[in-house]
Amino acid sequence: EHPIPCGFLGSAAKSAREIIGLGRYSDLLGLDAIEHYFQLHYWQHADRWDKNDIMGEFSFAMDDPKLPFRFQFASAAEKFRFIDDGQRPIIVPRDDEGMVLVERLRATEDKGLTPPREVVRKLQRYSVSVHQRAWTTALGGKHIELLHGRFAVLADPKLHYDEELGLVLDEQLYEAGELVTE
Repeated sequence: EHPIPCGFLGSAAKSAREIIGLGRYSDLLGLDAIEHYFQLHYWQHADRWDKNDIMGEFSFAMDDPKLPFRFQFASAAEKFRFIDDGQRPIIVPRDDEGMVLVERLRATEDKGLTPPREVVRKLQRYSVSVHQRAWTTALGGKHIELLHGRFAVLADPKLHYDEELGLVLDEQLYEAGELVTE
């Protein structure tokens, strides 16, 4: 016998072994056996399908025929993480175009306006992902400023950006002992 792997594959293997162990199906690829497998393996976990309550951000208001859809796309996007990696973006305006885009972003914030989509799209090229801890430390150390409550911009690119090394947040973010695992 082979040991059952852990995680998702282990769960799938366990469900398959259970179906085989029943001895009820002469054709394990027949529709009845496959349906039983899916009920066992997938449908029993329906409570986990929307563990972040993303579907809760989409509702209908039948009492308002002019605006029946209450879809909160931004909130749903914040809740959705295909791979939960704990990283956050920092905009690094490393050239003149980047500086101009950040100034346009800052100007809309000063006026209380929504940032133009074209500016936000172009700023994606200047985005660098860092671990949550580094992002939080940089924010606390005033190395980044938050514009519109969601765009983290490197406050002093000349101090924290190097053409060869990239983004350099020079503070010690980790204790050496925290990096050792058993």
